[in-house]
Amino acid sequence: MVLQLPKDKQRDFILNSNHRINAAHGAIRSGKSVGATIKMIHEIITAPPGNILFVGKTLNSLKRNVLNDIAMWVGRENFKLRMIQKEAEIYGRTVWLEGANDDASYQKIQGETLVRALGEEITTWPESFFKMMMSRLSEDDARAYLTMNPGPPSHWFKKQYLDRESDLNMRSWHFTLEDNPYLSEQYVIDIKKEYTGLWYERYIEGKWVLADGTIYSNFNKNIHCIDKIPDGKWQSLYIGCDYGQTHPTA
Repeated sequence: MVLQLPKDKQRDFILNSNHRINAAHGAIRSGKSVGATIKMIHEIITAPPGNILFVGKTLNSLKRNVLNDIAMWVGRENFKLRMIQKEAEIYGRTVWLEGANDDASYQKIQGETLVRALGEEITTWPESFFKMMMSRLSEDDARAYLTMNPGPPSHWFKKQYLDRESDLNMRSWHFTLEDNPYLSEQYVIDIKKEYTGLWYERYIEGKWVLADGTIYSNFNKNIHCIDKIPDGKWQSLYIGCDYGQTHPTA
């Protein structure tokens, strides 16, 4: 795999992600992971002494999405992967590896002290792991670099972090499909046609919209919701209600 030089938004992330929490979120295939991974290679070389942690949903997904690219970019002579020990050696510096696959996963990093952390696909993690990881980033100028596709607006990361960005030592970057200039024109055309409704908003536009558990997958708030009933337009209005025998009434 050839390293493609980062463009505008990826470059901005690499150069200016100097907060405690640095989050790249948005559309699929928009270049979020490329920027974060290149930034972490730089941090492995330049960060002060201390422990570095890479986390994915699973160790295998972390290997596919991050570690394989790093191995290609830095050269095999500068990369050693020891999956059984859950560690990698990059430019001579040891990086710890973990998977955040269930609510008990946080116990795997209890007691650690970190100076840097890379989190891949945060929206798939249990909140408990993320909270533990942030508590472990206790060294001076410790930083987390995070990537994610959007989830529902009620997701814990959206509510507790993105919506409170101005209150935190945090900066976020929102990516759309157009932020990756290396995608072929035909791919962009095809994938935009393949998604509709909420899935288009989430995966193509990178919006935090409700999708999991949605009954009407083609529902579009801009089309199917109105602020008021236009005068004289309808004689009757029917409203459906889910009265919720085993869950809250909608």
